[in-house]
Amino acid sequence: MNKKQNLNMSNKISVTKNGVEILIEGDAKFVEKNFDLLKKEFFGSVGQIQTTGDEKGKKNITNETLNSQKDLFAFYNEKKPSTHYDKIAVFGYYLTELSGKETFTAKGIDECYRELRSVTKLPGNINVTIQDTIKKAGYVKTVSTGIYKLTSPGINHVSFDLPIKAE
Repeated sequence: MNKKQNLNMSNKISVTKNGVEILIEGDAKFVEKNFDLLKKEFFGSVGQIQTTGDEKGKKNITNETLNSQKDLFAFYNEKKPSTHYDKIAVFGYYLTELSGKETFTAKGIDECYRELRSVTKLPGNINVTIQDTIKKAGYVKTVSTGIYKLTSPGINHVSFDLPIKAE
């Protein structure tokens, strides 16, 4: 293959998620660079995305985690939390109930907010927001310093009350 043919060769990556398909096409560097950006924005921090090449150089994207666990963005959009109390409860639920863990930290909640920064504002102080959620809404309780757990009212709120239906 000569250099001219190589320059005209196009690489493609096609990603489909929740009925949305995105196709990245171009030279290898362009596709790889934009795929890395796409992974962060499109999939967030849910698992690791693996690519496998076939004989024609196409890349098929597979990720067992995405098929078995809702991603944060989809869960957030399903529950539609409106207040920071609701958001802390939704993020706590996501970090525990959907991942099989017992507790979560302020760092975990902060990471959820940052992952969804395109659709929700970050609170001024995450620790104060968690403490307010504990004292005023009762959705969270402190297990030990910096370690939190959803309360039964918090679990019920996320499971049954969200999204809040218009009357």
